[in-house]
Amino acid sequence: RHGHLLIERYESSEGHHLFVYPFAGRQVHIGLASLLAWRMSQRQPNTFSISVNDYGLELLAVQALDIASIKDGSALAVGAAPEHALLLADMLHSLNHGALAQRRFREIARVAGLVFSGYPGAPKSTRQLQASSSLFYEVFRKYDPGNRLLAQAQSEVLAQELELRRLAACLTRLQGLRLDAVQLRAPSPFALALMVERFRELLSTEKLSDRLTRILADAQALIDEPDTHRSRAPNRLPKPAVNPP
Repeated sequence: RHGHLLIERYESSEGHHLFVYPFAGRQVHIGLASLLAWRMSQRQPNTFSISVNDYGLELLAVQALDIASIKDGSALAVGAAPEHALLLADMLHSLNHGALAQRRFREIARVAGLVFSGYPGAPKSTRQLQASSSLFYEVFRKYDPGNRLLAQAQSEVLAQELELRRLAACLTRLQGLRLDAVQLRAPSPFALALMVERFRELLSTEKLSDRLTRILADAQALIDEPDTHRSRAPNRLPKPAVNPP
């Protein structure tokens, strides 16, 4: 509803799901998901898998998620304008523990001559290029954090992919909304769409329609159970590969 922020929580065999619906667009949600994962993990170490679409985001965590930081507003803090120093600092921390800046660094390393893409007619494979650029990225991040190429990758991600100004405006708007937290017995229509986005990142020979049919059947069976025999949905999906924020 207008003036409300909907948050849904769901527990399955995959882990603990948190669905948030800011309706701010995919690019903003990518940054917001990384930011929330980073800030929530500061209270309790955790491992996250992230999924986003145009109207919401999903955090899938190994450990149970405490939304107290969202309720008290600390997870939505921006910092003083116009620099938004607090938001910028936390976003840089989340980038250092995620894959966005590392992916952007690959192209920067190639242009800078750190990575050799091969001779004409005999190019190196994508896996070789990724391994080489990832090695440079990790060395710079650990032993030369002030490296200008590393800073360029971070600034390009913040400006072009995460749209920091729009993210700050979104956080300011969310702080003024009333929080509606719902515990799901089965995935809601909004939540199911976010789960499908995450399925696309997995390798599977099973058709997506077959997986959805199984999920919906399990959910309907759980909903149809009497209240005295409720149990957690037997979601039999394979566990995804999860990455820290």
